[in-house]
This record gives sequence, structure tokens and C-alpha cells, in this order.
Amino acid sequence: MLKSNEYDYSNFPNTFYHGTTTEHVQSILTSIDVTKGREFVDFGRGFYLTSDYNQAYRQAKRKANKPYKDAIVQLELDRHRLFKEYNGLIFDTMNEDWAEFIYMARSKKVKNTSDYDFVYGPVADGKIFRLIDLLDNDRIELKAFLEGISQYSSYKQLSIHNQGIVAYNILSDIRVVK
Repeated sequence: MLKSNEYDYSNFPNTFYHGTTTEHVQSILTSIDVTKGREFVDFGRGFYLTSDYNQAYRQAKRKANKPYKDAIVQLELDRHRLFKEYNGLIFDTMNEDWAEFIYMARSKKVKNTSDYDFVYGPVADGKIFRLIDLLDNDRIELKAFLEGISQYSSYKQLSIHNQGIVAYNILSDIRVVK
């Protein structure tokens, strides 16, 4: 786990995707609201992106329901400004720090108090709600939780928690690509 000011962002992606439905495309194109995201997700409420087009496509397909079809929005990120102007957290690997952060964000028993403007790292996977319940009730240790959520994921996500990242054009050239 690294704070954004300690991270060499030269290899950080510039292009990101958001899998959604045709119902939400227009609101994303006109005004992304980072507070509209769901609660109890990997890095907390925010606007989630991936640099992996195929992952965005899978998310869009999962969300699609009649009459709304799947859609993918592409966004360009000014990584220099993001890392210079905002406080972020980077998880390069699936380790206990990453697992604990995800547990804190997803557990309804624990109040997450993250003050990061953005978080970047691997996606948690597996039967996460059952694992959170077990950890909430002290029936497993953090290490078992880590093993359970890290066995399937092979892609990373960026969650945006500060509206300024959107408002001040850190995310730009927002367009529909599917």
C-alpha cells in the first residue's frame, strides 16, 4: 500500500472505462456525481473505473436489463494532476492491507472512515458477502478473508471519491465507446 505522493505514476493508465447501461449514459456524459455510487463496495462509495475494457464490458452486461442495454463510457485521466493535486491510496498487490481496507469498506458492522480522494487496486472477488459475515462474527481471520477474495481477480479498479477530480477536468474526453 502506497500513498499517491509515494507512487511512481509513470505507468499508471491514462484511459479508463466505466461499464453502465443506456439509462445512465447521459448523466455520466453531463455530470458525474461521485456520491451516487453504491455503498459497501470494495473501496467505498464512489465512481468506479477500470483500465480493462473487457472488465467494463462484463460490468455493463451484468447491469443491463430491459429496456436498457449495456454501454461503455471511456474517460481520459490526467494522471499527473491526479497524483499532484489529490490524496490517493494505491494497492499494487492483494495483501492484508488491501483485504483490511476492503473489509472496512464492505462491512456493515464497521464504519469506514477513509478520507482518500481516490483509491486504486485489485478488485475483490469470490463469495465476499459470506466472507464479510464470517469476519464480522470472528469466525475467520483476516488471512482467510484475503485468500477468499483474492483468488479470482486479475484486474484493477480506480474509485473516485472527490467531486473535484470530475469538476476540475482531471477526468476528461468522456465519450461512449459502446
